[in-house]
Amino acid sequence: MGSLRRAQGLFAYYAKWIPRFSDMIHPLVNTKTFPLSEPALAAFNSLKKQLMDVSLRSVDESLPFVVECDASEVAVSAVLNQGDRPVAFMSRTLQGSELHYPAVEKEATAIIEAVRKWSHFLARRHFTLITDQQSVMFMLNSRKRTKRITRYKSGDDVKRVCASCKICARQKPQFHHPGKGVLIKATQPMERLSIDFKGPLPSTTNNKYILTVIDEYSRFPFVFPCPNMHSKTVIKCLESIFSLCGMPSFIHSDQRSFFHVPGTENVPFSERGCNKQNNTYHPMGNGQVERYNGIIWESILLILETRNLKTQHWEIVLPEVLHSVRSLLCTATNETPHERFFRFQRRSSLGNTLPSWLLTPGPVLLRRHVRSSKHEPLTDQVQLMNANPMYANVKYPDGRESTVSTRDLAPSPEGAMIPVHQVESLREMESPNTPGVQDAQTHVTPEVQDAQTHDSSQTNDSRDSHVPSEPTELRRSTRVSRPPDRYGWD
Repeated sequence: MGSLRRAQGLFAYYAKWIPRFSDMIHPLVNTKTFPLSEPALAAFNSLKKQLMDVSLRSVDESLPFVVECDASEVAVSAVLNQGDRPVAFMSRTLQGSELHYPAVEKEATAIIEAVRKWSHFLARRHFTLITDQQSVMFMLNSRKRTKRITRYKSGDDVKRVCASCKICARQKPQFHHPGKGVLIKATQPMERLSIDFKGPLPSTTNNKYILTVIDEYSRFPFVFPCPNMHSKTVIKCLESIFSLCGMPSFIHSDQRSFFHVPGTENVPFSERGCNKQNNTYHPMGNGQVERYNGIIWESILLILETRNLKTQHWEIVLPEVLHSVRSLLCTATNETPHERFFRFQRRSSLGNTLPSWLLTPGPVLLRRHVRSSKHEPLTDQVQLMNANPMYANVKYPDGRESTVSTRDLAPSPEGAMIPVHQVESLREMESPNTPGVQDAQTHVTPEVQDAQTHDSSQTNDSRDSHVPSEPTELRRSTRVSRPPDRYGWD
């Protein structure tokens, strides 16, 4: 079989000089046994004869070209002729859905493949196309046109007519497509800031606009509720950022005159080392901040809907939304915006980074570090007693207690796992003394508590009763380390 594969490779190398190569080698390719069957042996001998008898001439571009195309059930092929002699061959097997094409479309596929193969010879010149099926002629009939053929119909006259038609030019304008621009990328935090407004928005206060400021390097968002879009308001918001993080190198915005405040004492930012860059009003010119405007507003609407609040209360949930966006892992940088901007991890708004199943005592799965064979289970079920972000106290089935790392724990399907975002709805349905509800930890801002008439003391008591304020004391070894004895030392 190895010799057969080498022979197939040899034939494939000379395929461009063998007419109908794909059809002829088909019985040989499908052969899986040796010695060869009669059809495979006949194909092998025929290919050898074709390889010996084939004669080609070089291409003379001063002579007209003639393209002869044909198709079979499994392959398409074509011959490029000049002066009644072949100068090139082409063939390929049909793949996938092409095998189910009707005969007329297989013939059309042969024509398309041939013209595409020799386009460097046939482009911008007249040539003769020969096919052995008269049914292909109906493709040129405008009343009986198949969908697959029409997509290859030349359009080399339609474009010329449309370009000279005033009505077509107005209804189907051909806009200019400039070359791809080079995106200026920031190399460190506070190098380039993008700013934009969103609004007007419904509000219970005087703030009807949102000013979004994005650090282009870290994608860290700053958001300010604003009563208007005046330059004084913009400068006041930016000054609060600059006083904390320093002056940026560039500020990118649209054509609005945010920084021109005649008659005021504000020093222009250009005199303080900050350059202003403007783009057109097209959203693509300031795409990063436009995108974050949508993300922040969608998050606001989502949390408002979750808490049955009206859109006018968007300022109440804005801090929580910003915390979520700043803590979201970015797949492009593999870091959160907070980590990329401040270079340290952001703590959770709940004061810890524990999932809900570690906040409630119950069954959990503990990693088994020692196994006598690979068939033993990877984990053992133990009873969780309490946990902090680093360590947890667990109780084994035999009564032993131990301190383990939280990295070795996993949730058990038998445990009562209550997601944090469902705790509020459970508190409304259950009494304060119901087990399992107070065990879950949550956090609600004072404004939301006023809107939903929740008792803040209940939340604080629940949090303090089940999350230890200090890490659990670890058991350490009592072995004393002695220095090694060296030869010749006193």
